[in-house]
Amino acid sequence: MACHSLERLSQLSERLMPSFGEQQGLMTVWKDPSGHPVAARLQNLLADFGSKSHLTDAEQARHLEAALNPDTTLAGSLVVPETWSANCRQFVLQLKSHAQQAGCRFRFATEVLGVQQTPGQRGVRVLCSQQEAHSELFDGVVLCTGQATLGLLKPYGLALSLETRVAHAVSGLIREPLDAPSATVHDLQQGITIARTGQWVRAVGPALQASRLPRAEAAFKPLYDSLSNWFPGALRTGVSGAVQEWSGTVTTTPDALPLLGPTSVPDIWINAGHGMHGWLLACGCAKVLADQLSGRPPEIDITPFLAQRSLPAVA
Repeated sequence: MACHSLERLSQLSERLMPSFGEQQGLMTVWKDPSGHPVAARLQNLLADFGSKSHLTDAEQARHLEAALNPDTTLAGSLVVPETWSANCRQFVLQLKSHAQQAGCRFRFATEVLGVQQTPGQRGVRVLCSQQEAHSELFDGVVLCTGQATLGLLKPYGLALSLETRVAHAVSGLIREPLDAPSATVHDLQQGITIARTGQWVRAVGPALQASRLPRAEAAFKPLYDSLSNWFPGALRTGVSGAVQEWSGTVTTTPDALPLLGPTSVPDIWINAGHGMHGWLLACGCAKVLADQLSGRPPEIDITPFLAQRSLPAVA
């Protein structure tokens, strides 16, 4: 699905936004030898999907990424050169504009209260909070509603295994360009990714279970520590508005694969549970749904992603 999604993303970018994206490669780094076998397994997995990568020692890694802190212990790296990063917000805003030009209507600031079938009638009625459009009938509905999907489908007796987690990120203006990464750098053992987009550098941590969530200020500390550890001097601090902290919820499933496709309720579809891989999987999942809704067979096998597959319950 990731490969299918990246192919679709490239097609959209080339057709609608030729200047979008920045080729810069991905470098996964680790501090001690325990990372070697993990990286080797990742390399084999990438090779299975036709992606080129190569392992390096610490000296080679520092040669490729000169901004890496020379005082930080480094055991090795896995480099995936044919990757690129981009400003997700910019992509979505441009995509929204193209969709509107093609006739798509967006309705914001509207709370969806329920999705309701009418006996003897095809289609789904959407109940919402706007008085002027309290109830509207649609041919079909795709629920891209995260954890709220559980409540919307509860009246139909559908029990889904979805869990909400919380992710944190820090973005800041670059103080010195030479001190900021040229590639996207992923800390294999900490699960923190540092990426550069234009004049900004961003650190993103793994999604945490709510029961293990530290206090807000403590949740951001590993991100600042990682930036200071790998790229000291890259982040401009002490200036108002130069650094932004972000927290958000993501919804995942026990097998970490999204729920995608039709439900057992006619005309109600689902696209949820992407976890931290929303950007990676979005275009592929959308293409699969578009094909299904149009009566075309999907270009990939979607059996592992079916919303009605067997999943263990979330504890």
